[in-house]
Amino acid sequence: MITALSIITTVIITISRITTIIITTSRITTIIISISKITIIIISRTTTMIITISKITTVIITISKITTVIITISRITTVIITISIITTEIITISIITTVIITISIITTVIITTSRITTIIITTSRITTIIISISKITEINTISIITTVITTTSTITTIIITISRITTIIIIFIIIITIIITTSKITTMIITISRITTVIITTSIITTVIIIFIIFIVIIIITIIITTCVPQPDIVWYKDALPINPVRLPRYRVLAGGSLQVNGLLPDDTGMFQCFARNEAGEVQTNTYLAVTSIAPNITAGPSDSTVIDGMSVILHCETSGAPRPAITWQKGERVLASGSVQLPRFTLLESGSLLISPAHILDAGTYTCMASNSRGIDEASADLVVWARTRITTPPQDQSVIKGTKATMACGVTHDPSVSVRGIPECLKLRDEEELLKSLRYDMVWIYSGPFGRCVVLVRPGDEQNHLSGVPPAPGFPEELEAAAETSVQSWQGFTAWMGLNSE
Repeated sequence: MITALSIITTVIITISRITTIIITTSRITTIIISISKITIIIISRTTTMIITISKITTVIITISKITTVIITISRITTVIITISIITTEIITISIITTVIITISIITTVIITTSRITTIIITTSRITTIIISISKITEINTISIITTVITTTSTITTIIITISRITTIIIIFIIIITIIITTSKITTMIITISRITTVIITTSIITTVIIIFIIFIVIIIITIIITTCVPQPDIVWYKDALPINPVRLPRYRVLAGGSLQVNGLLPDDTGMFQCFARNEAGEVQTNTYLAVTSIAPNITAGPSDSTVIDGMSVILHCETSGAPRPAITWQKGERVLASGSVQLPRFTLLESGSLLISPAHILDAGTYTCMASNSRGIDEASADLVVWARTRITTPPQDQSVIKGTKATMACGVTHDPSVSVRGIPECLKLRDEEELLKSLRYDMVWIYSGPFGRCVVLVRPGDEQNHLSGVPPAPGFPEELEAAAETSVQSWQGFTAWMGLNSE
């Protein structure tokens, strides 16, 4: 039996170990499969990135070649424009030369004509002389000379006519030459202008095409980056503590990841760190913000307060600003406390609050806290109410009375006009007293201890208006209520008679 149990136990242990081995093998297989998947994803993304970089490189090379072509076309255009300018200058010089030659020819013709005219005039004079002589000399000689003169005159006329015809022909040729040259120049200028227009148009079209290609490439690169690279999560820190815009609404993280701080305060000075995280890793950068100049601001101003004559009161005034604002407390036009003024009983605390100790009746009024620095001034005001102390001026006196007679106990009280005072007997049971005080809702209970029991004085605000204005109850007990009691035997009837109750 023991052997069978031992064998079964051994088999169970072996099966358990085999199961453990199988589970371990399964986990190892799962881990290997996960590593394989991760490796495949990494290789796939790396391959995609390499292909993208290759495409981007090809696009950049193409853009470079297009840019080179554009530069070459621009240089050719510059050369053509230069040649056009030189040609225009040459044509201008040619025209000027032709005009000069024409003027020279015209001048020569005019001079020749002038000389021929002079010869004709001279010949005419000689002819006149000869005619005069012919009247004296023989007729034959005169005839010969006349014939010579006539012939000479005819030749001169012919020469003049030929000269005029030649001049006209030369002028006509020059005009035709000028017209032909001008026509050719005009044609050349028009051709060059058309070529330049075509080149400029081609350059503009090429530039537009390049800009369009660059724009498409930028869009493709942006799509690839946004698709292949996970967007990082932006987290901002101030002085190594994370910034929570929900807790600090003045801090706002914009859509692009930038941090915007509204309403700067001196406490905003510090080191700001930006962390960007995604699946590929984490990067961070930092900057220092120094808030050096902020207008003063009273963050927690004084509130209306009530105090009893002789007690202390603090009027709060918390400020912010840079440089740190100077605090001045005033009552009306009178300066009570500041950095250079300190009146008795008025103390300017380090926090900017005003301590009045002790308060007097005449201290009631409106107090103003003024905060100022180089950027401006801010102020806040509050009213202070000072109550006169409630005092039992005539406490009950110890008395000895005869049984069955009436006893009267005095209890004189002075108090502030804004409160009312009422006395009640103390012969009630404790439970009834608590219920009475609770139902009356008095703000204050002052008790005088005497041989008969206690003299209870209840104090509450004098009217409903005081309640509405938020006048708080006057705290404390007057010192006059601490009177020593003398031992005396009095009857319950006398006590109840003093309190105005029936003795039954």
